[in-house]
Amino acid sequence: MLAYGLESMTTRDRILSPYTRRVDDVQHRLTKLFGVSALILLAVVLGYFIGVFGMYGWFIPAIPVAIMALIALWIAPDVNTNLDRLMVKLFFVFMALALIWPRYLALNAPGLPWISFQRIAMFVLAAISLYSLATSSRLRREFLDILGSQKILARLFLIWVGWQGFMMAVGKFESASRWTNQLFLWYFLFLITAWVMSKPDMPQKLMKLILVAGAITSAVVIPEHMNSKPIWADHIPAFLSIDPAILETIQFGNARLNEYRARSIFTNSLIYAEYVGMLIPFCLLAIFWAKTQWRRLAATALLVLMITAGVLTQSRTAMVALVATFPAFIGLWTWRRYRLTKGDRDLIAPAMLSLYPAAAITLFTAILVLPRLRVKVLGGGAHQASNNAREVQWDMAIPAIIKNPIGYGMGSIDSIIPYRNLAGKFTVDSYPINLLVEFGIPGFLMFVGIFALSIAIGVKIYLNAGTRDEEVAGAAAVGIMAFLLARLVLSTEGGQSLAFCFAGLILGIYYRQKLRVMGEQKREGQSSPPTQAHPQGAIPALMRSA
Repeated sequence: MLAYGLESMTTRDRILSPYTRRVDDVQHRLTKLFGVSALILLAVVLGYFIGVFGMYGWFIPAIPVAIMALIALWIAPDVNTNLDRLMVKLFFVFMALALIWPRYLALNAPGLPWISFQRIAMFVLAAISLYSLATSSRLRREFLDILGSQKILARLFLIWVGWQGFMMAVGKFESASRWTNQLFLWYFLFLITAWVMSKPDMPQKLMKLILVAGAITSAVVIPEHMNSKPIWADHIPAFLSIDPAILETIQFGNARLNEYRARSIFTNSLIYAEYVGMLIPFCLLAIFWAKTQWRRLAATALLVLMITAGVLTQSRTAMVALVATFPAFIGLWTWRRYRLTKGDRDLIAPAMLSLYPAAAITLFTAILVLPRLRVKVLGGGAHQASNNAREVQWDMAIPAIIKNPIGYGMGSIDSIIPYRNLAGKFTVDSYPINLLVEFGIPGFLMFVGIFALSIAIGVKIYLNAGTRDEEVAGAAAVGIMAFLLARLVLSTEGGQSLAFCFAGLILGIYYRQKLRVMGEQKREGQSSPPTQAHPQGAIPALMRSA
């Protein structure tokens, strides 16, 4: 009887009988029924929201799921997870990809949507960072201390993020995917950059990466200009994916007056011109930092290469950035040197300070008088079509803004400003139009206020810098200035991610400088001789008069 029972049992039952649950018991059936029902319900809910709100309607039911996941992370036990070094490494991996890798080349995985390498790196960085924040009170305290060091900028930033989320709802969640992308690549990048840059030597390390990126992205422009297409356009491997429209754009390129317009790692020459303008201040800082002639020569050669690449974009954006960043940064450097060497036998700073107004007047006079330079900076006949289009767009935008100064919601720009170019494609040629129409006058003031305040803080840090890390803030401030100037004639999203990175860099360095100044004041107070206490009388006014 026992032998018959053993023969009838399966091998699994004989080996794992204490751990094997019967597959036909009530609990298993209920679990299976609940799981299948949950999947069906999820499909019904997703189908409903996608059917009503469009392809990106999945974002609405995803919100409570994301909130529950964040709550689960927040109630996780505090074990003081120390993943700081990993977070710093992942941050620099993301920055290297963001600065060097072409953004339109993504991973070609069957069944998956378009996933760029920058997004993959940011997802890993964000996941590790959120886990660390949830399990480490020390890390949370560091982030709060950094934000609390400059409360006006922190509050303005948080209010802007909340306002944009509100205006996304006003826009009926049509830009949910775009907002999610910005949430990580703009706003989380601002926060993680501020934290990383608050550590010693990190600003200098980021500056080195920026210089390397400037060298690589500028060097590839020379063969690109010779072949009228990026050097990798005909050699994209099968495991990389690219949108067919973008592939056609980079294959056949674009030209102005039969001159090819370089674009380097970007799809648009204007975005690349903005990128060059934002990186040039760091190259100027490297020239001033150089301790040997060879280093100064190398930095100068890099500057010439970047200027050449900017000129090959055939874009006024690059020329305006060059005309603005050079005087701005050289003026900052001159004023700082004058303040540091005041009273010493230094002739360079006083001489440059005296010549600065004359040089500025000469530069602007040359722009107005010399035809070729005037066309490069202010535009000419070839740029008249862009100027006319911009005027028409503003004529369409101003009545809409006056009618609704609060904004029409994120993603509403194409319906409110239905401008089409000669090719029949929708376009807007000025980012202030996007901000004023989609986010209203309050949103415009918040967005510009974040970067205007960052510039002011960065300039103050640079003028009072006591270390090389702090001097990097001056280059970042001038880089943000170049970004704001470029946005006047450019609306396509491109440099915003780098601008928020620079703003985070300035905030992190501001926190470091504040700690340094407080430490110096504390040491000076301890080293100073104790002051003799004055007697206090019963009538303080009489004692003061005595």
